[in-house]
Amino acid sequence: FGNVLKEYPSTARKEEVVYNLVLSHQELALNSIDRKKQERLLAAIEACDSYTAEYPSGVYADKVAGIKSELKKIVK
Repeated sequence: FGNVLKEYPSTARKEEVVYNLVLSHQELALNSIDRKKQERLLAAIEACDSYTAEYPSGVYADKVAGIKSELKKIVK
């Protein structure tokens, strides 16, 4: 999804792409081996923060806030 934003930075579906980026970071973090999990959880939280900064009252704002909350419970 990062490539979509690089190639089409002004796409009409940018918010949806950024949300899917959050979901992919979350999935990667949750399914990571222990050695890489912490780093990937932090990256997923950063993706949530990026979404929230760009779309504070966006369509997926509540879902992203919930994802971030769950990820923060897991971070050590």
